[in-house]
Amino acid sequence: MSDALQAQDEAAARHATGPRVTLRGMEERMVRVSYLNAGDAALGDITGQHRDADPLDCLTICIITMQNGFTVVGLSACASPENFNETYGQELTQGEDLYPEDGGPIV
Repeated sequence: MSDALQAQDEAAARHATGPRVTLRGMEERMVRVSYLNAGDAALGDITGQHRDADPLDCLTICIITMQNGFTVVGLSACASPENFNETYGQELTQGEDLYPEDGGPIV
């Protein structure tokens, strides 16, 4: 998980007075984390054939499957193709959209 999400979890822990969902608890419930590059998925670059660059190449999609079958989808995209970084994009996709099975946020 990202440093920002970790910091948010630690801040919540300092202020929580009752039971709460933790980042570690959520990570333990993840069964699968899959990443897709939208350009590769939509434009068929899976074959390895060369194609022209497309704005979709800068969109990273993350699909997280939880133990109970709940699926979370996260997205990240850069403002400029020159700033695209696949690893950083994957890290960003897991952040804001991760919720526990009961629908509440990680706090």
